[in-house]
Amino acid sequence: MDFELSEEQKMFQSMLKDFVDNEIVPHAAEWDETNEFPINTLKKMAGLGLFGLHLPEEYGGSGDDLTFVLACEQLARGSGGLSSIYITTVSLAIAPIVMFGNDEQRSKYIPRV
Repeated sequence: MDFELSEEQKMFQSMLKDFVDNEIVPHAAEWDETNEFPINTLKKMAGLGLFGLHLPEEYGGSGDDLTFVLACEQLARGSGGLSSIYITTVSLAIAPIVMFGNDEQRSKYIPRV
């Protein structure tokens, strides 16, 4: 079994590292101290497609669990609080619709991710 990251995964990891270093690390302590919900950063994360990484390809995701884990790792490096928001949103809000939703629910909610 090959345990090396693919070139695409390495590029994703590098892009996300830059994003975290520029958009999260400089603000993380302040967000924690002021209890600020970083909505603008979450919107930027959505713009990068982070909330759909784990989705099956038929719903516009990559269907790649490892890429999702790479995202979790980088986000946690920048902010434990923000990574918790991300993982909770993906795991508790989106995954149940993918796994247990009917076709109508999937077609209504998943594309919005």
